[in-house]
Amino acid sequence: MAVYAIAGGGFIKVGFTAGDPEERLAALQTANPHELRLIGISGGSLADEQRIHEMIAGLQVRGEWFVDCPASRTLLTRLLPLGRCPLCRNACSFLAPRYSDVSAGAIGSGVPT
Repeated sequence: MAVYAIAGGGFIKVGFTAGDPEERLAALQTANPHELRLIGISGGSLADEQRIHEMIAGLQVRGEWFVDCPASRTLLTRLLPLGRCPLCRNACSFLAPRYSDVSAGAIGSGVPT
């Protein structure tokens, strides 16, 4: 089970899946004209997803979609860092080969540190 953040077209979707986040990304991409990228993932529950929604409610556009801006990127990349395994919640080899195309630069672009 994982909470994920997917960005594209100036928006970020924060969601929960009991399955594979890559399959969720592929399903969303089918119905979206903008290129979508997985920018964050962490083990979590539906309650964790809902807490994140509450934290960024002021940036909500519709449903689970939020404005992609420095404030939302900063929060989401801290809460849902790529490189954390959704199974053990630690950095491990699970994500390395699967998400190697997502660079740290892409995750943090435009985000003040």
